[in-house]
Amino acid sequence: MGAASDLRQPSLLDRLAGLVHDRVDDVLDAPVDVGARDPELIASVLERVDLALKWFDPEVQGMERLPDEGPFLIAANHSGGLFMPDFWAFQSAWARERGPDPPLFSLGFDLVFSLPGMADVGRRLGSVPARPETGAELLRQGAAVLVYPGGDEDDYRPWTERHRIDLHGHTGFVRLALRSGVPVVPLVSHGSHDAL
Repeated sequence: MGAASDLRQPSLLDRLAGLVHDRVDDVLDAPVDVGARDPELIASVLERVDLALKWFDPEVQGMERLPDEGPFLIAANHSGGLFMPDFWAFQSAWARERGPDPPLFSLGFDLVFSLPGMADVGRRLGSVPARPETGAELLRQGAAVLVYPGGDEDDYRPWTERHRIDLHGHTGFVRLALRSGVPVVPLVSHGSHDAL
């Protein structure tokens, strides 16, 4: 009986989990396609985002300190959970200052790309899975790249730590910048924890 039970077929749940795993791997390992970024979609989404941002009334300062053109790496802290007001406020300020056309790409959390339909939408909005090789390729192609090294640990830190920036030892962005020979531009977000 032991030998026969070892030969049983995987359960439906096991097969579904395998399919999801394979799909996520395919999405996350897809090559960088700079042409997938859709400036018209970005402009359309940001029009709607700007309406929502009126509630938060974000103030973005120092855009004039960014290099005039890429490649460069923007390293930011992250606040605000799933709503990401810091991300959207910066994206909106970038589009107002430079238009939706200069390539700004963000390295995003794997979970976003594993959700049905989100991988395509994310890429069209200029977001790609956070991988060192992906960031390096974008920088090689002359893009500005936005990264949140602290990831979800930084994003979901307790309210009592809202004034603290802790990248939790994530230093891959420094290696990426050094290997790519590009400057790192710090971006600090403050207040999203209080707004939500």
